[in-house]
Amino acid sequence: MPEYSSEMLRNRLGITGTQLDYAGHAGYVPDVITYSGLTIAVGGADGKPKAIGRVQSWQRDAMTRTITMKRELSKEANGRPIELIPGIADGYTLTIERIELWEQEFEIALGYPLVFSDLMDMRWSVDLYEYKYRGNELYRLWKYPNCWISSLSEGQPSAEGDGIYIASASFTFLPRIRIK
Repeated sequence: MPEYSSEMLRNRLGITGTQLDYAGHAGYVPDVITYSGLTIAVGGADGKPKAIGRVQSWQRDAMTRTITMKRELSKEANGRPIELIPGIADGYTLTIERIELWEQEFEIALGYPLVFSDLMDMRWSVDLYEYKYRGNELYRLWKYPNCWISSLSEGQPSAEGDGIYIASASFTFLPRIRIK
């Protein structure tokens, strides 16, 4: 086994490996590599958002909108569309997958005192916040107001025997608000 040095990393099992070279091939990091981060938080009672734990995935559904074609019956148009009329917007749902932690289950992380028996136990909505980082800098901050859980499930533990449960929740929200 090589001698441990500042250029080597060692895990708790004693396995070593070389550090990644973040300086890049020619002394710079290629601009095709991007570093980003995401923090999902819920509005706390004190007005300060709190991170909701180990989020595995966050997906906002596609924003959609109905478009109606206005047609005209005339000698020139002959029933062809002559105008597009925008209609209602849809897609105000998002899904979060999160590793469940003892005494910090999804519902408790959202600010409820206990785990739900069913979704009727959700008696007030929550505000969710999406923090997007570029490196260490906050790039964008969105608020998803008045979120209600429309489905909540607890997945099966993995076959590796580590006892990890992943909860999945779908939320419906009012139009998001850009804070930054």
